[in-house]
Amino acid sequence: PQVAEDITISNNVFTSSQKISAFVRILTADSGNKATGHVTIVGNTMSAPLNDNKAAIAIDNNSTSQVELFDVRNNIITGIGSETVFKAKFVPSDWTSNFNVIDPNGSFRWGSNGASNLGAWRTLSGEAASSLACVPNFVNANGGDFHLDGTSGCALDNGVNVASISAIDQAPK
Repeated sequence: PQVAEDITISNNVFTSSQKISAFVRILTADSGNKATGHVTIVGNTMSAPLNDNKAAIAIDNNSTSQVELFDVRNNIITGIGSETVFKAKFVPSDWTSNFNVIDPNGSFRWGSNGASNLGAWRTLSGEAASSLACVPNFVNANGGDFHLDGTSGCALDNGVNVASISAIDQAPK
C-alpha cells in the first residue's frame, strides 16, 4: 500500500451553493505502520453550507495508523451555519491551529469531546489563541470573488505571514 508522507493543501477557494459533506477530509487507512506524515492546511477560503452532522475539516481514522502532525493556519471557514468547523475522531499528538477566521455559529469536535464555540475550542484544544470567530466580507461571494473587501475588519491583516510556506510544486505562496 502507498502512504502519503506529507500533504499540503494551500491557497484554494472551496465553495458551493449546494450543501457539501466537507471541504477537507483526511481519512487514514490501515497501512500496518504508524503514519509519519505532516498535513498542512493553510491559506484556504472555505465557504458553503454543510450537510447535517458534517465538518468543514474532518479528520477520521478507521485503523490504528493515524496521522499525528497537523498544521491548520490562515484559513477562512464561513457559511457553514451551526455545523462543525473541525472534527477529529482522535486527538492528534501534534496539532497546531491558529490565525483562522471561523464561522461564529460553528462548533468543534475533538475526540469524544465537543465545543460549542471558538472560546470553548481554545480551552479544549489549547490552540487558536489568535483565531477569530466572525463573518468576513467578500467583494462578491455570489459572483465567485472571495477577495476580502476593505470593510472586512475581522479578517483583514489578522493572519500570519505565509511567505515561508511552499506548496507541493515548491513555489513560495
